[in-house]
Amino acid sequence: MTDPTLLAEARAAYTIVLFLSVDLSGSTAFKFSNDLADRKAGETDADPVHGWFSVIQKFYRHFNQSFLTRFNGEASTAQRPRLWKALGDELIYMVEVTETQFVASTVRRFVDAVFATRHIVRDMSRSLDLKASAWLADFPARNAIVDLNGLHDPLQEKPSAARRFSASAEYDYIGPSMDAGFRLGKLASRRKMPLSVELAYVLAEALSTNRTHGLIFGYEGRVELKGVLGGEDYPVLWLDVEDDRARCEANENEASLLGRKRTVDVPDIRQFCPSFITSSPWMEPPFLKDEVAGPFVRLPRSVVDHMAAISDRAQVENRLYDENAAVDVVIDDQTGARADETSDDLLSGVMPVSV
Repeated sequence: MTDPTLLAEARAAYTIVLFLSVDLSGSTAFKFSNDLADRKAGETDADPVHGWFSVIQKFYRHFNQSFLTRFNGEASTAQRPRLWKALGDELIYMVEVTETQFVASTVRRFVDAVFATRHIVRDMSRSLDLKASAWLADFPARNAIVDLNGLHDPLQEKPSAARRFSASAEYDYIGPSMDAGFRLGKLASRRKMPLSVELAYVLAEALSTNRTHGLIFGYEGRVELKGVLGGEDYPVLWLDVEDDRARCEANENEASLLGRKRTVDVPDIRQFCPSFITSSPWMEPPFLKDEVAGPFVRLPRSVVDHMAAISDRAQVENRLYDENAAVDVVIDDQTGARADETSDDLLSGVMPVSV
């Protein structure tokens, strides 16, 4: 039976974070066309900084405001996503999540911000558009936090969760879930917003009791994601984020032409995701701390084992420290006696030899 104290520590240490990415697609071609074309046309006063840069800046500002203002009035600042990174023309947000309905409502607000900003960038250039992706990553067992300020492990210092997941530039987040999330982002398109399997599972559970979120699922089949799942193919589940009526109708007619369903039913997602997670040695079901019933109330075994390993390592280090402290070594400054005895020296009773 697991020690209750260890279980409590594991529960306190476990954190699951929702990452949301939006990317300005077509921006590279747009930058080159606006810079080089103007120069070739002989417009010597053409200034790319006031050309493509103003467009990118407008995307940054409009999306950030459109997304974050949708959380005005939330009771806790912890329930507000924060911008983690801006990677070129990509914005990545993060927020700690603890229950299914908040996950679904956050994704819904993110999609609405995509819709609102898409019209802005499309008005500036028809070659520009938005694409998005989202995933869940759990810490500290399966994924890790890197403290870039000194590159030491912040978990060993036991900082507050608010500091570890503050979206500060001082921290990076790495691990298999992060790799999968970034790989999935490469499959995004105007219509398709790829999701990690864990996130699709949580969203499907949320929609099973609250359909007002209005999220529509699609499925692409399984594809290889460069080493993810040990090389096994990964199921590409996505949200349909097409908001143009004519395009939606064309997509529906195409699905009919191919003999396919345009969307995937929520019950099918709820059935598929847990079975896939259970079948994979690389995955675990999410744990949402504020859920009182349902599939996300069980603490993953990996985090319990992780905290047990940390506890065992600390006990060994403390024991070695106590053993070393118990040995009173007098250093004779005049003779220059060595004080660099090893653990083997201490255990064998052999004192350092003077030189």
